[in-house]
Amino acid sequence: MEVSILAGFFKRSKKYYAMYCVGGKRHKVNFKTDSKQIAKALLRQIETKLGNPLPTKTPLGEILNAYVEFIETIKTPRASRWKCISAIYQLLENV
Repeated sequence: MEVSILAGFFKRSKKYYAMYCVGGKRHKVNFKTDSKQIAKALLRQIETKLGNPLPTKTPLGEILNAYVEFIETIKTPRASRWKCISAIYQLLENV
């Protein structure tokens, strides 16, 4: 089973969710929490369970989450920001 290196979390309606890819198929998991620290811990559990193939100490999901937070601060239309984020997810899905 091929596991994508992409795993990250996001907040929607005061709750955190994880998104990751297995065999090219995207999966979303509702963490059912409004705590960012708990969401980070749960994401690490998912990454450990799936096996993070990156040879780095910083998980890619953490890097992408930081990028998403950064891009949200840029004064561009929301649709443009999400197009950019979606393109990154698609590019990294097969890495």
